[in-house]
Amino acid sequence: VLSLGHTQANAALAEAFGLPPGTPLYHSLLLHYADDQPLQLEDRYVNPAAAPGYLEQDLATDTPHHYLSRVAPLEQAEHVIEADTPAPEVARHLQLQAHEPVLVLNRRTWSGGRVVSVARLFHPARRYRLSGRFSFTQPHHG
Repeated sequence: VLSLGHTQANAALAEAFGLPPGTPLYHSLLLHYADDQPLQLEDRYVNPAAAPGYLEQDLATDTPHHYLSRVAPLEQAEHVIEADTPAPEVARHLQLQAHEPVLVLNRRTWSGGRVVSVARLFHPARRYRLSGRFSFTQPHHG
């Protein structure tokens, strides 16, 4: 857990949450490891109205995802994936060389008809890949 506290919605966050600018939000910055290497830098904003106990959680032992799933069960999620050159602070946390690319997963989640969380998840491109498997059913006619 690199940081955990209060902040206010700037214009971009206000739009993402559908809230007025200046609305209080919670903010967490977490660094996740796998095999003793940094795998993900999680920069997350949370709507306090949807998860009032967020700041009291021990995020070193319980992930934001687990906590938020308990208090605000997932109804919808939006993922936007992009490649980027990270800011120096992001590169430092992920132990990257200058200009080494990252994959960024921009994630927004809803519960109870409102946006609960907006997160940017940074992954070292050379140590990470995204994959998916999808099943589709045909509509029944008749």
